[in-house]
Amino acid sequence: MISLSLLVALPLWAKLPNKKAPPTFALKDINGNTHKIQEFHQKTLVLEWHNPKCPFSKRHTVEKTFIDLQNKYLSKNVDFLAIDSSNPSAAANMIEYYDWIQRYGVNYPILQDLTGAVGKKYDARVTPHIFIIHKGILVYQGAVDDDTFGEKPRSKRKNYVDMALASLTKKGSLPKGMKSYYPEYGCGIKY
Repeated sequence: MISLSLLVALPLWAKLPNKKAPPTFALKDINGNTHKIQEFHQKTLVLEWHNPKCPFSKRHTVEKTFIDLQNKYLSKNVDFLAIDSSNPSAAANMIEYYDWIQRYGVNYPILQDLTGAVGKKYDARVTPHIFIIHKGILVYQGAVDDDTFGEKPRSKRKNYVDMALASLTKKGSLPKGMKSYYPEYGCGIKY
């Protein structure tokens, strides 16, 4: 469970418009490989703003939220990228990242947005902050699930990312009744 004393950013609106192409970017991962968002235009892409120093990001990594989702949708044309837009003075160093990857089995690239330019274009405010892009169009942004402080058992949580991916991979749209934005929660990004 995460302490209530932590800073939680809960914006009242999402600035990046849904149902449009999101901002383009090219970022290097922690291994030096460049990833361009344009490479994923025929796929479904989950962007997770991430920082291993954040207890909210850590909870989802320890619980393997995104690892399990990536494994579940691997054969369904879905890719995952984590992005760290933290100011270099607040970001994890390479040793911390490699330890994080080994310890928790992170199996998707972690991109570094050292200037914060991409995070600001997306209006990413917290870690984790999720953006789902389906065939080049932003279809969802916001929270991972409906359990801000990790108080519910996983089986009782509404996992918005899983709900969206299940429908997108079958019907090409979000499920009926699901909003395209649920307020994100987590640690504020220190640009």
